[in-house]
Amino acid sequence: MEAEATLTGEYAKATVEGRDLRGWIDEAEKLGELKRIDGADWDVEIGAITEMGHHRGEQSKALLFDNIKGYPKGYRVLSNTLNTVKRIATTLHMDTNYTRLEWAKTSICGSFQLQSGTSWMAGAT
Repeated sequence: MEAEATLTGEYAKATVEGRDLRGWIDEAEKLGELKRIDGADWDVEIGAITEMGHHRGEQSKALLFDNIKGYPKGYRVLSNTLNTVKRIATTLHMDTNYTRLEWAKTSICGSFQLQSGTSWMAGAT
C-alpha cells in the first residue's frame, strides 16, 4: 500500500524547495545563520571547529566547509545545521521569531505558525 500526500499553495512550493540543501544554505545565509570556512583540514580542523561552534548554542552558526584540504573542488561539509531555534524553524518552514523557551512551550502544547500563514497544531494528525 502506498501513502499519498497532497500539498497545495505556498506551503507546497516552500516544502518542495526546502527539500534542496542548496536552498536551505541560501536561506540560512540570508538570515545570517551561516559561516563559510574555506580550506580547512579534514583530519583535525573540521571536527574541532564544529565542536567549538556547537558549544556556542543560540549564538552558533551553521558551518559550511569548502575547498577541504586533500579533496577535489566541490566536496563540501555542512555542520551545526540544527543548533538554533531559528535554523530549526527555517528547516520546518516556520516563523523564525521564537525564543528557545517559546519554541519549547509551543512545540509541546501549542500550534506553530508556518511561513505560508497557515497553522499547524502540535500533536494533530
